[in-house]
Amino acid sequence: MTTYCQEFGGDPSSVSLSEVGDAFEGVFANDEEFVREVAKGCGPGGFAEGSWPATCIDWERATSELMENYVMVNGCYFVMG
Repeated sequence: MTTYCQEFGGDPSSVSLSEVGDAFEGVFANDEEFVREVAKGCGPGGFAEGSWPATCIDWERATSELMENYVMVNGCYFVMG
């Protein structure tokens, strides 16, 4: 709750758990790890590390583009807006 309020503002006592839960995406070591996890859930059945299409993705560029819609605070990832 505090982490969410640090980034998005508001008093932890007045922000609902539902609001935080809707924005929270998980805790990851870094942006690329987060993007790889998001990518695993894409498409029918996702895809496994070490196989196509994971081996063909420019992860640096994918991370840069996806992070335009997310924010990381103390390792916690939240979708913006």
